[in-house]
Amino acid sequence: MSRLYFLLPLILIFLASACDDDDSELGRITIIGRNDGWAVENINSDFRAKYQAAIDGTDDAVFTAADTTRTAVAFAYEEQASRLIDVEACDRDDAIFFFGDGEILNAKLGTDCPDDRSVTDPFNQLFYSSDLNVDNLRLRDARGQAVATYAVSTLNESEWVFSRTVSVADTLIGNFNYELEYELRAR
Repeated sequence: MSRLYFLLPLILIFLASACDDDDSELGRITIIGRNDGWAVENINSDFRAKYQAAIDGTDDAVFTAADTTRTAVAFAYEEQASRLIDVEACDRDDAIFFFGDGEILNAKLGTDCPDDRSVTDPFNQLFYSSDLNVDNLRLRDARGQAVATYAVSTLNESEWVFSRTVSVADTLIGNFNYELEYELRAR
């Protein structure tokens, strides 16, 4: 019987430590608030194909009436695509921080990008919200106005992938939609 009294505390310590291991696993909503932030690894998009198809589908007379050319319109869209989806080495060392109070800030670290731009800029000085499972990420500005909603496909301690469909309304080449997917990695 005295052995049982001796083993009982050991059994309780073992059970308590096993429970602590289960409790240490972070919930998905907690993961997004990493202390070191997130870095943009890649941005996938069909934006280039969609704007090019819209330009190709526009009649020459429309460009003539607008006193522009297909080339000029394509150049303007390509500049936008470059700023939006081309992840440069100078972007990969920047960090996006999602704070517990819902604020989002980006930090330009390491190498500066040309013209002080970064693919992290669209996330700067916004606010986010989500449910505990983080199926969706909702962004809003400081006034509370909705900016974007992303569907979250992957979220773990090292990787976060979210995407959305973006609508473009262009009076010259017409309206089109494109897909935008961010792949973030833990810093």
